[in-house]
Amino acid sequence: MTVFELSLLDLSLPAFTLDIRCSKGTYIRTLVEDIGEALGCGAHVKSMQRTVVGPYEIGNSITLDALRQMNEEQRQQWLMSIESALMDWPAVNLSKDTSFYLRQGQPVFVPHAPQPGWVRLYERDGGFFGMGQVLDDGRVAPKRLVNTETS
Repeated sequence: MTVFELSLLDLSLPAFTLDIRCSKGTYIRTLVEDIGEALGCGAHVKSMQRTVVGPYEIGNSITLDALRQMNEEQRQQWLMSIESALMDWPAVNLSKDTSFYLRQGQPVFVPHAPQPGWVRLYERDGGFFGMGQVLDDGRVAPKRLVNTETS
């Protein structure tokens, strides 16, 4: 757990409002209890709102009802690609033959693969098709594959 920034936005006793920028795995309720203990008065969370997750910010969002009221062209301006959630991961580009075996669930050897860990999978000329994991032996194993073709 890492707290990168903690700002007091409002102090209207007995309540206060915080803006907390932290790593995943940070338990905000526990952090607030610890703050209350340090102050000697106790504290609890009355409300909480996540404003940023990865590349997604609440300021760049709309409601589902608003999205439903849009025409297809307007919706396309708001919707982000499925791969946008994975942009921090390295990309692995595969030939059509190699991606065939990977799509069948078989790990494949990829020359110059990144270090072991999660990767985005792309087929040359076919685009994004899922998530994989580079194994210790340098092979890439499929983990979650998606069909991004439109009918």
